[in-house]
Amino acid sequence: MNTEKTKGTGSSRTPFIRQLIRLTESAVLVALAIGLSYLELDIGLQGGSLSLVMIPLVILALRHGAGWGVGAGLVFGVIKCALGGGFAWGLASVLLDYVLAYGIIGVAGFFRVKSAGMAACAAVVAGVLRFVIHFISGVTIYKLMEATTLYGIEFSAGGMGSVIAYSIVYNGVYMIPNIIVTAIAVAILQKYLPKTVADI
Repeated sequence: MNTEKTKGTGSSRTPFIRQLIRLTESAVLVALAIGLSYLELDIGLQGGSLSLVMIPLVILALRHGAGWGVGAGLVFGVIKCALGGGFAWGLASVLLDYVLAYGIIGVAGFFRVKSAGMAACAAVVAGVLRFVIHFISGVTIYKLMEATTLYGIEFSAGGMGSVIAYSIVYNGVYMIPNIIVTAIAVAILQKYLPKTVADI
C-alpha cells in the first residue's frame, strides 16, 4: 500500500518538476543572454555588432520547444530594450528590433535536433528570420532621409529600391557573422547537452 502511494505521488509530481526545470533553465539562459549582450564587438561602420546572445536563446528553444523559445526571446528582447534605452526609438522600433527580432529566434524549437548539422540548420533559420525582422524595420522605420554612403556604396534617398538595398547591406554586415558564429557554437554544444528535460 505504501509503495503504491509513493509511486503515485512521484508520478504526479513529475510534470511539475519538469515544468520547474524548464522555467529555471529559461531564466538562467535568458540571464546568460543578457550578460553576453554586454560583450559585443562592433563590426559595422555605422552600427551593428557581433554578439553571442543568440546562442543561449537557440539552445533553449532546441531543448524546450518553440513555445518556450519564443517566450524567452520576447522576455529577453524587452529586458535588452529597457537596459539599452531602446524605448527612446519609439514603439514600432521596440516591437520590431527587440521584441519580435529576438522572439522569432524561438522558431528554432520546431526542429527535432538529432545531429550537429540539424542544430546548425536551426540556428541559421532562426538567424535569417531575425535578419528579416531587422530588414523590415530598416525599410519601414529607418528610411533614408538623405543620400548616404555605406561601405563605399552610395544610396540615394526617396527611392524604395535604394531603401531596400541599404537595409539589406546594413543589417547583413552584422547579421551574417552572428548567424555563422551561432550556428557553429550550437552545433558544438548540442553534443554535450541533454536534448530534453527527460534526459536530465
